[in-house]
Amino acid sequence: MIDLECAHFRQEFISSMQKRKNGFNADIIDKIIHYFFLLKKSSELSNLTGYHKIDDYIDFHLIDTIVLNQQIDQKPKPSIVDVGTGAGIPGLLLSIMRPEANVLLIDSRKKKTDFLNRVVKQIPLYNCNVLCERIEKTAHNEQYREKFDIVTARAIGSLPITMELTAPLAKTGGNILLPRGSNEEEESKIEYLSSILGNKIVKMVPYKLPRRNQDFVLFVLEKIMNTPDKYPRKPGQLKKRPL
Repeated sequence: MIDLECAHFRQEFISSMQKRKNGFNADIIDKIIHYFFLLKKSSELSNLTGYHKIDDYIDFHLIDTIVLNQQIDQKPKPSIVDVGTGAGIPGLLLSIMRPEANVLLIDSRKKKTDFLNRVVKQIPLYNCNVLCERIEKTAHNEQYREKFDIVTARAIGSLPITMELTAPLAKTGGNILLPRGSNEEEESKIEYLSSILGNKIVKMVPYKLPRRNQDFVLFVLEKIMNTPDKYPRKPGQLKKRPL
C-alpha cells in the first residue's frame, strides 16, 4: 500500500513541478520528492508543518528555498547551518540541492530532530547532520561558533532575536541569509543590528511566492568581524531586552 501511495505522490509531484520552472537533475528531484513524501506521512501522525498539499510544499517550501539557494556563492564545499530548522526548511532542502555542501540542522525540539534523522537516513543524505540543542548553547560552543560559510534561519522570532542567534555561527567573510516577510520597520533596523553583531548588509532581495498576497525579502548579510562574546544572550534576556 505504501509503495502505491508513494508512486501516486511522485506522479502528482512531478506533474506539479512541470508547471513550474526548475533546473534540478533527476537525482535531486527524486530526493526532494522522497523528503516531501516522508514529511507528509509523518505530519499525518504528528503536526510537523502547516502545509499538507503538494502545491503548498512546492510553492511555500521549495520555491522559498530556491530563492535562498540562488544567493549562496559557488564555493567548493560550503558549510551551511540552518538554525531552528523545524521540519528541515530550508536546511534539509539545501543539503539535497547542494550535495557538495556540509549541512547542519539545529533544532531544540526532539520531535523535529527525530524526524530529520529518519529522513537523513532513509533518503540517504551523507552531507547532512542533525543537532538537537538550544541555539543559545550551540552558539557558545567553540566547535560551532564562527565556523560556517552560510547561516540561515526562517522562522525563529523577530529580526533582532533571529540576528542575535545566527550571527555568532558565521565565520568572518561568511554570509547570513534571512528570508522574511517584507517589513519596513525591520528593514530600518538591519544596519543598526548588524553594527552590533559584526555584520554588514550586502543586499535585500525582494521576492514573491505563488498564491501569497504578500511581499517577501531575503536579507543577505556578510560577517565582517567576530560577534562579541556575550551574544547570544540567555533566552529570557533575548525576549525581555531585544537589541
